[in-house]
Amino acid sequence: MRLWVTRTKPEAEATAKRLRALGHTPVVQPVLEVKPLASVQIDLAGAVAIAFSSQNGVKAFAWRSTRRELPVFVTGEGTARAALDAGFSQVMVAGGGLEELARLIIQKRPAGKIAWFGPQEPAGDLAGLLAPASIEARLTPLYATVPAEGPLPTGIDGLLVHSPKAATVIAERMPAEVAKGLVLFAISRAAANPLTGLEFARVAVAKTPDEDALLAML
Repeated sequence: MRLWVTRTKPEAEATAKRLRALGHTPVVQPVLEVKPLASVQIDLAGAVAIAFSSQNGVKAFAWRSTRRELPVFVTGEGTARAALDAGFSQVMVAGGGLEELARLIIQKRPAGKIAWFGPQEPAGDLAGLLAPASIEARLTPLYATVPAEGPLPTGIDGLLVHSPKAATVIAERMPAEVAKGLVLFAISRAAANPLTGLEFARVAVAKTPDEDALLAML
């Protein structure tokens, strides 16, 4: 299949590599791009661990700070690799999304605050998920994701959607007649919901919110 990879770079390139290994043809054209936020201060005062919900969060942190001594909680394998590459040695990996990340943190019961570094508009509320377990998490936004310019790709059989925000951009730009000929592969129900107004030839939602489950549907 010729598949449109809509997620941000550099993660999009890693997804494309996995698609090629499965015998598919990726078309890498992100609908979002990452913009670092200016004048952000890294504050780890009182924190006993760090949480990253994306590879971009890891890279934005590593660019601003040399601190690597705290244990790190991450959402998935890609973010874990980014954390290890950045020099973190204690990396604990959840099964995909923020809910899985929260469950992992609650299971490990860190004795103090979690410093969460991520986007300006996260897909979920890690602090809210941890609050019932009396674990405090503080979000420091390090970057924003904004719509990328450019036309939609042509000659594709389907598209992979990794986030609700990307789905919202696609929903605003994709003509209904184009969607009718495509298969939508969404990493979660939340990532599929903004596209419910389009009648795709087929909609497939991953069983768990991670790329392994997403690609398994292919």
